Amino acid sequence: MAVELPDTLHHYTTAAGLLGIAQPVRLGALSEKSGMEDVPRTRSIALWATDARFLNDSAELRYAAAALADRIRDCVPRNDSVVAARMDAFAEKLRDGKFTGDGYEDGLPHTAYVTSFCQKGDLLSQWRGYGANGGGYSIEFRTAALTALNIPWGRAGDDAVGYITESSLHKVIYGLDDDLLEKTAESIVDPASYSSAMTNAVTALAQFKNPAFSEEDEWRLIFGSGTYYMPCMYRTSAAGAVVPYVQLHRFQWDQPLDPYSVPSAIKSVTVGPGPDQGMRRESVLQLLRQRGFTDVTVRCSETPYRG
Repeated sequence: MAVELPDTLHHYTTAAGLLGIAQPVRLGALSEKSGMEDVPRTRSIALWATDARFLNDSAELRYAAAALADRIRDCVPRNDSVVAARMDAFAEKLRDGKFTGDGYEDGLPHTAYVTSFCQKGDLLSQWRGYGANGGGYSIEFRTAALTALNIPWGRAGDDAVGYITESSLHKVIYGLDDDLLEKTAESIVDPASYSSAMTNAVTALAQFKNPAFSEEDEWRLIFGSGTYYMPCMYRTSAAGAVVPYVQLHRFQWDQPLDPYSVPSAIKSVTVGPGPDQGMRRESVLQLLRQRGFTDVTVRCSETPYRG
């Protein structure tokens, strides 16, 4: 059953993450090629979408893969032996956790790039994760802005060739959902979707997680793609891994000469519990006002957690 998209969602992050989101956007080489140098830097945002394979759930993308493989086998038309053999091989790849493309994408690894949100903006479980040293923040975004984020696409060296807006927001399913698995299997088996079959698969698989993570009550912004198409940036993890991510932007396209004519992508910021809340609130207010976010409310968490 489809879940209604809420008006806003919250993204928990650190002080460094807040700065990265609200700092002026640097467009780099793309601006010189496309006339985008005049896009206002004020009220623009940048979010990170991380390669799902590097998130904290070691079963990301693989949790529902075998169940999806079974649904694909069940709905493959057996009157065409060539199609049946191709889709059986595709299903077997999913079962083995090998998310590689077919056809002109033969062997190309695919993944989903994910940004996480939740519906509540003052959760103790989240402050424990992001505010262990009293430095967490909860940023409330308007979902209309999130679904319009610009995704860098295509590679020219290390630069994006252009931008697309094809990400989608989904409420994470903890466990398996037969309706979504069946719908995804039918779209993959459809001959018209052959070239995008693995993209469709990883986008759907990123919506499923083990029930052990259910208290996160997560929503996800998801974009599935072949890995080599994406102009990724890289960061290091605490475990020493090199983690790919892409930077999603909102540039206030609609009114470039008057960026204040539409609401900010950010609706509010909650300063997490811990020492010096009042001072931290004042610095966030100063940051946002200087970046043009004059309509954003900044409040302090009411959770009595010392961090």
